[in-house]
Amino acid sequence: MPTLYITGLPLSLEKDNFSANVINIFKKSDHIIGESRKTILTMLSFINNKEKPFSVLNEHTTHDEKKEILAIIKKNEINIFFSDIGTPCVADPGYDFVDMCYNEGISILSLPGPSSITTGLSLAGFYAERFFFAGYPPLDKKERKSFFTGLNSTKETVVFIERPYYMKYLIKELEQIIDKRMAICYNIGKLNEVTIRGKINNIKSKLINMPKAPFIVIIEGSK
Repeated sequence: MPTLYITGLPLSLEKDNFSANVINIFKKSDHIIGESRKTILTMLSFINNKEKPFSVLNEHTTHDEKKEILAIIKKNEINIFFSDIGTPCVADPGYDFVDMCYNEGISILSLPGPSSITTGLSLAGFYAERFFFAGYPPLDKKERKSFFTGLNSTKETVVFIERPYYMKYLIKELEQIIDKRMAICYNIGKLNEVTIRGKINNIKSKLINMPKAPFIVIIEGSK
């Protein structure tokens, strides 16, 4: 199955600040997608392979051009997507491209940095030019209901973190209140990383047997 890895780049863009795993995926990638030719060439110099095929994807890339890049990804096993610096799709181009990849059955995986918040946003494929980090939901039942009701009326894309053992309660709460697309990401950066997307009524069956693992929830906002 074709896989698209999403990775952030160190703000310094110095090779010594990259993890060995990220460099290894760059070396193994059949195709790389970056925000600018300059940064792409820098990454190719890091892996000593300036012949590797690449595509540029930024705010000027048209929908048809994104479809062409998607067609290339579908022919390859390993692909990687990155911004100039920082994390793709978080106040950076690419969220709609990631959404297109999900819709075409491409496997999306992260090469995460230290923040589950920005990694989750990059995996979701939702508009995140602006977003709201809501923290952890309160434990009190009434306060939780108020918390989720507020999130449902928020226009920005919302990110919150929940306790690993609360998934079965969370499903019931969300299906009563939230009527938006969401992404639930767990085991970020591990071999069994999973991102499940859709409205809660459509994805709840996939969450029933979810392991007790750290997870993050992203609720889609308005563009």
